[in-house]
Amino acid sequence: MVIGITGGIGSGKSLVTKLLQAKFGAAVIDTDTVGHEVMEIGTKAYNEIVMYLGKKFSQRISRLTEKYLVTRFLEMKHCY
Repeated sequence: MVIGITGGIGSGKSLVTKLLQAKFGAAVIDTDTVGHEVMEIGTKAYNEIVMYLGKKFSQRISRLTEKYLVTRFLEMKHCY
């Protein structure tokens, strides 16, 4: 069985996952952590995004953040 836990900040996602681990021995994959690891400088995903957005963009930031990417992609006219 696969269960996805979603919600906003402070909604109790961590509490629910801890309860599932303690009570049922559930395996938990923290996709937020995985997402940050995938987007580290030098990873395949990072390099592909830099190629897509242009190298000059990568010189202005030290790492990709969700906020930066959303802002940048929304600025691109062909995304609409």
